[in-house]
Amino acid sequence: MKRVLTTAILCAAIVGLAACTTDGSGSTDASGRKNVEVGMINSGPPFEYMDKGQLTGFEVELLSDVAKKENWNVSYKYMNFDAMIPALQSHTVDAAAGGFFITPERKKAISFSNSYYSDGNELVVSKGSEIKSPEMLKGKKIVAKKGASSAAAAQKVADQYGASVILLPDEPSMFLALSNGTADALVDDSAVIAYKEKTDGTELVAIKQLDETPVGLAFQKNSKLVEGFNQALTQLKSDGTLAKLKTKYQMN
Repeated sequence: MKRVLTTAILCAAIVGLAACTTDGSGSTDASGRKNVEVGMINSGPPFEYMDKGQLTGFEVELLSDVAKKENWNVSYKYMNFDAMIPALQSHTVDAAAGGFFITPERKKAISFSNSYYSDGNELVVSKGSEIKSPEMLKGKKIVAKKGASSAAAAQKVADQYGASVILLPDEPSMFLALSNGTADALVDDSAVIAYKEKTDGTELVAIKQLDETPVGLAFQKNSKLVEGFNQALTQLKSDGTLAKLKTKYQMN
Protein backbone atom coordinates (compact mmCIF):
# COMPACT_ATOMS: atom_id res chain seq x y z
CA MET A 1 0.00 0.00 0.00
CA LYS A 2 2.78 2.43 0.92
CA ARG A 3 4.46 1.87 -2.44
CA VAL A 4 1.23 2.56 -4.35
CA LEU A 5 0.63 5.77 -2.40
CA THR A 6 4.18 6.92 -3.06
CA THR A 7 3.71 6.35 -6.80
CA ALA A 8 0.48 8.36 -6.79
CA ILE A 9 2.11 11.25 -4.92
CA LEU A 10 5.03 11.33 -7.34
CA CYS A 11 2.66 11.35 -10.33
CA ALA A 12 0.73 14.28 -8.90
CA ALA A 13 3.91 16.21 -8.08
CA ILE A 14 5.49 15.72 -11.47
CA VAL A 15 2.54 16.35 -13.79
CA GLY A 16 0.07 18.22 -11.66
CA LEU A 17 -2.53 15.45 -11.66
CA ALA A 18 -2.35 14.94 -15.40
CA ALA A 19 -2.67 11.46 -16.87
CA CYS A 20 -0.18 9.50 -14.78
CA THR A 21 -1.61 6.07 -13.98
CA THR A 22 -0.77 2.67 -12.58
CA ASP A 23 -3.93 0.86 -13.67
CA GLY A 24 -4.93 2.44 -16.99
CA SER A 25 -7.97 4.20 -15.50
CA GLY A 26 -6.78 7.80 -15.92
CA SER A 27 -6.46 10.32 -13.07
CA THR A 28 -9.31 12.53 -11.83
CA ASP A 29 -9.14 16.31 -11.45
CA ALA A 30 -10.76 18.47 -8.78
CA SER A 31 -14.00 18.80 -10.74
CA GLY A 32 -14.39 15.04 -11.02
CA ARG A 33 -13.45 14.83 -14.71
CA LYS A 34 -11.19 11.98 -15.70
CA ASN A 35 -7.91 13.05 -17.34
CA VAL A 36 -7.15 10.82 -20.32
CA GLU A 37 -3.90 11.36 -22.23
CA VAL A 38 -3.93 9.94 -25.75
CA GLY A 39 -0.89 9.19 -27.88
CA MET A 40 -1.60 10.68 -31.28
CA ILE A 41 0.00 11.02 -34.69
CA ASN A 42 -0.81 14.31 -36.40
CA SER A 43 -0.13 13.45 -40.03
CA GLY A 44 -2.47 10.57 -40.92
CA PRO A 45 -5.64 11.96 -42.51
CA PRO A 46 -8.52 11.21 -42.39
CA PHE A 47 -7.92 9.76 -38.90
CA GLU A 48 -5.94 12.69 -37.45
CA TYR A 49 -4.05 15.62 -38.97
CA MET A 50 -3.26 19.30 -38.54
CA ASP A 51 -5.45 21.86 -40.29
CA LYS A 52 -4.48 25.52 -39.91
CA GLY A 53 -2.59 24.70 -36.74
CA GLN A 54 -5.44 22.74 -35.18
CA LEU A 55 -5.61 18.97 -34.66
CA THR A 56 -8.63 17.47 -36.39
CA GLY A 57 -9.76 14.27 -38.05
CA PHE A 58 -12.19 11.38 -37.69
CA GLU A 59 -10.69 9.91 -34.51
CA VAL A 60 -10.13 13.35 -32.97
CA GLU A 61 -13.82 14.21 -33.31
CA LEU A 62 -14.84 10.72 -32.21
CA LEU A 63 -12.77 11.08 -29.04
CA SER A 64 -14.29 14.50 -28.41
CA ASP A 65 -17.79 13.04 -28.62
CA VAL A 66 -16.86 10.15 -26.32
CA ALA A 67 -15.28 12.58 -23.85
CA LYS A 68 -18.52 14.56 -23.57
CA LYS A 69 -20.49 11.44 -22.73
CA GLU A 70 -17.91 10.02 -20.31
CA ASN A 71 -16.87 13.30 -18.64
CA TRP A 72 -13.29 12.88 -19.83
CA ASN A 73 -10.72 15.63 -20.18
CA VAL A 74 -8.74 14.42 -23.20
CA SER A 75 -5.23 15.68 -23.93
CA TYR A 76 -2.85 14.59 -26.66
CA LYS A 77 0.79 13.56 -26.72
CA TYR A 78 2.20 13.61 -30.26
CA MET A 79 4.43 10.70 -31.21
CA ASN A 80 5.40 8.49 -34.12
CA PHE A 81 3.21 5.44 -34.62
CA ASP A 82 5.96 2.98 -33.72
CA ALA A 83 6.27 4.61 -30.27
CA MET A 84 2.62 4.11 -29.33
CA ILE A 85 2.51 0.51 -28.13
CA PRO A 86 5.67 0.99 -26.00
CA ALA A 87 4.08 4.15 -24.56
CA LEU A 88 0.97 2.20 -23.60
CA GLN A 89 3.02 -0.60 -22.09
CA SER A 90 5.08 1.85 -20.01
CA HIS A 91 1.92 3.76 -18.96
CA THR A 92 3.23 6.94 -20.55
CA VAL A 93 -0.21 7.47 -22.13
CA ASP A 94 -3.65 6.08 -21.30
CA ALA A 95 -4.73 5.42 -24.89
CA ALA A 96 -3.47 5.79 -28.45
CA ALA A 97 -5.03 6.64 -31.80
CA GLY A 98 -3.74 6.33 -35.32
CA GLY A 99 -6.07 4.10 -37.31
CA PHE A 100 -5.03 1.13 -35.15
CA PHE A 101 -5.73 -2.24 -36.73
CA ILE A 102 -7.05 -4.66 -34.10
CA THR A 103 -4.89 -7.77 -34.51
CA PRO A 104 -4.40 -10.89 -32.37
CA GLU A 105 -0.70 -10.11 -31.99
CA ARG A 106 -1.34 -6.59 -30.70
CA LYS A 107 -4.05 -7.81 -28.32
CA LYS A 108 -1.39 -9.80 -26.47
CA ALA A 109 0.31 -6.54 -25.44
CA ILE A 110 -2.51 -3.96 -25.26
CA SER A 111 -6.30 -3.72 -25.14
CA PHE A 112 -8.68 -2.30 -27.73
CA SER A 113 -12.08 -0.68 -27.85
CA ASN A 114 -14.81 -2.16 -29.96
CA SER A 115 -14.24 -1.50 -33.64
CA TYR A 116 -15.62 1.69 -35.18
CA TYR A 117 -14.27 1.22 -38.72
CA SER A 118 -13.03 -1.50 -41.04
CA ASP A 119 -9.88 -0.76 -42.99
CA GLY A 120 -7.09 -2.61 -44.73
CA ASN A 121 -3.65 -2.32 -46.26
CA GLU A 122 -3.49 -1.50 -49.94
CA LEU A 123 -0.59 -1.72 -52.39
CA VAL A 124 -0.45 1.27 -54.75
CA VAL A 125 1.88 2.89 -57.28
CA SER A 126 1.99 6.33 -58.87
CA LYS A 127 0.00 6.92 -62.02
CA GLY A 128 2.16 6.11 -65.03
CA SER A 129 4.21 3.50 -63.19
CA GLU A 130 5.40 0.51 -65.18
CA ILE A 131 4.24 -1.75 -62.34
CA LYS A 132 0.85 -3.22 -63.22
CA SER A 133 0.76 -6.24 -60.92
CA PRO A 134 2.55 -7.61 -57.84
CA GLU A 135 4.55 -9.92 -60.08
CA MET A 136 6.30 -6.84 -61.52
CA LEU A 137 7.73 -5.83 -58.14
CA LYS A 138 10.90 -7.91 -58.43
CA GLY A 139 13.89 -5.71 -57.58
CA LYS A 140 11.63 -2.77 -56.67
CA LYS A 141 11.28 -0.84 -53.40
CA ILE A 142 8.07 -0.69 -51.35
CA VAL A 143 7.59 2.03 -48.73
CA ALA A 144 5.54 1.48 -45.55
CA LYS A 145 5.12 3.04 -42.09
CA LYS A 146 7.41 1.92 -39.31
CA GLY A 147 5.55 0.15 -36.50
CA ALA A 148 2.29 -0.07 -38.46
CA SER A 149 0.68 -3.22 -39.81
CA SER A 150 1.54 -1.90 -43.27
CA ALA A 151 5.19 -2.71 -42.52
CA ALA A 152 4.45 -6.42 -42.08
CA ALA A 153 2.09 -6.41 -45.05
CA ALA A 154 4.72 -4.77 -47.26
CA GLN A 155 7.38 -7.23 -46.10
CA LYS A 156 5.11 -10.15 -46.94
CA VAL A 157 4.62 -8.81 -50.47
CA ALA A 158 8.33 -8.09 -50.80
CA ASP A 159 9.29 -11.62 -49.74
CA GLN A 160 6.80 -13.13 -52.16
CA TYR A 161 7.77 -11.10 -55.20
CA GLY A 162 11.47 -10.31 -54.66
CA ALA A 163 11.18 -6.66 -53.64
CA SER A 164 12.64 -4.73 -50.68
CA VAL A 165 10.98 -2.54 -48.05
CA ILE A 166 11.74 1.02 -46.94
CA LEU A 167 10.28 1.96 -43.54
CA LEU A 168 9.53 5.62 -42.82
CA PRO A 169 7.93 7.26 -39.75
CA ASP A 170 4.83 8.89 -41.25
CA GLU A 171 2.54 9.32 -44.25
CA PRO A 172 4.02 12.59 -45.60
CA SER A 173 7.50 11.06 -45.90
CA MET A 174 6.03 7.88 -47.42
CA PHE A 175 4.07 9.68 -50.12
CA LEU A 176 7.06 11.91 -50.84
CA ALA A 177 9.26 8.85 -51.34
CA LEU A 178 6.75 7.45 -53.81
CA SER A 179 6.39 10.70 -55.73
CA ASN A 180 10.13 11.41 -56.02
CA GLY A 181 11.02 7.88 -57.06
CA THR A 182 12.83 6.83 -53.89
CA ALA A 183 10.21 4.08 -53.65
CA ASP A 184 8.40 2.29 -56.47
CA ALA A 185 5.28 1.27 -54.54
CA LEU A 186 3.55 2.09 -51.27
CA VAL A 187 1.54 0.12 -48.72
CA ASP A 188 -0.78 1.98 -46.34
CA ASP A 189 -4.33 2.07 -44.96
CA SER A 190 -6.81 2.15 -47.81
CA ALA A 191 -8.71 4.97 -46.04
CA VAL A 192 -5.56 7.10 -45.86
CA ILE A 193 -4.79 6.43 -49.52
CA ALA A 194 -8.34 7.26 -50.62
CA TYR A 195 -8.36 10.49 -48.60
CA LYS A 196 -5.02 11.51 -50.10
CA GLU A 197 -6.40 11.08 -53.61
CA LYS A 198 -9.65 12.92 -52.88
CA THR A 199 -8.18 15.94 -51.12
CA ASP A 200 -5.00 16.90 -52.95
CA GLY A 201 -5.35 15.34 -56.39
CA THR A 202 -2.60 12.75 -55.96
CA GLU A 203 -3.10 10.12 -58.66
CA LEU A 204 -2.41 6.59 -57.47
CA VAL A 205 -3.13 3.21 -59.02
CA ALA A 206 -4.28 0.35 -56.81
CA ILE A 207 -2.37 -2.87 -57.47
CA LYS A 208 -3.85 -5.06 -54.75
CA GLN A 209 -5.96 -4.89 -51.59
CA LEU A 210 -3.87 -6.91 -49.16
CA ASP A 211 -6.22 -7.38 -46.20
CA GLU A 212 -9.17 -5.99 -44.26
CA THR A 213 -9.05 -5.47 -40.50
CA PRO A 214 -11.23 -3.79 -37.82
CA VAL A 215 -9.96 -0.47 -36.44
CA GLY A 216 -10.29 0.70 -32.81
CA LEU A 217 -8.77 2.85 -30.11
CA ALA A 218 -5.79 1.31 -28.30
CA PHE A 219 -5.50 1.24 -24.50
CA GLN A 220 -3.16 -0.03 -21.83
CA LYS A 221 -3.63 -3.77 -21.25
CA ASN A 222 -6.85 -4.39 -19.26
CA SER A 223 -7.54 -0.66 -19.00
CA LYS A 224 -10.65 0.34 -17.06
CA LEU A 225 -11.27 3.05 -19.68
CA VAL A 226 -12.29 0.55 -22.36
CA GLU A 227 -15.75 -0.10 -20.90
CA GLY A 228 -16.65 3.58 -20.80
CA PHE A 229 -15.39 4.18 -24.33
CA ASN A 230 -17.42 1.24 -25.63
CA GLN A 231 -20.59 2.42 -23.88
CA ALA A 232 -20.23 5.87 -25.46
CA LEU A 233 -19.40 4.33 -28.85
CA THR A 234 -22.62 2.29 -28.76
CA GLN A 235 -24.60 5.49 -28.19
CA LEU A 236 -22.76 7.30 -31.00
CA LYS A 237 -23.60 4.44 -33.36
CA SER A 238 -27.25 4.46 -32.31
CA ASP A 239 -27.80 8.20 -32.65
CA GLY A 240 -26.12 8.43 -36.05
CA THR A 241 -23.11 10.47 -34.91
CA LEU A 242 -20.57 7.84 -36.01
CA ALA A 243 -22.15 7.58 -39.47
CA LYS A 244 -22.08 11.37 -39.86
CA LEU A 245 -18.37 11.47 -38.94
CA LYS A 246 -17.58 8.83 -41.55
CA THR A 247 -19.43 10.82 -44.17
CA LYS A 248 -17.69 14.07 -43.15
CA TYR A 249 -14.26 12.48 -43.53
CA GLN A 250 -15.17 10.58 -46.71
CA MET A 251 -14.82 7.17 -45.12
CA ASN A 252 -18.00 5.57 -46.47
